Amino acid sequence: MKERIGKYLDAEQWPALPGRVTSRWGIYSVSGKGLLGMVAWYGPWRQYTFDPEADTTYNVACLRDIAQFLAAQNAAHRQKVEAVERAI
Repeated sequence: MKERIGKYLDAEQWPALPGRVTSRWGIYSVSGKGLLGMVAWYGPWRQYTFDPEADTTYNVACLRDIAQFLAAQNAAHRQKVEAVERAI
């Protein structure tokens, strides 16, 4: 299922990789131009990051929308971790 992020982008949640618990999303152009990049957990930084596909270009509005999507996913991840820690 795709979720609209901003005016020009959609995020589609992908299944987690085997042995991993964090989510991944493909970022697509609303105009149907294909995959623009992927949002995935980056362990060394302990946060979700955006990995763009080669030869893709973004304006300030698209970058802002991606940054807001990342912020929301990182906040949701922190809430899940804190809930698990409180339950222990």
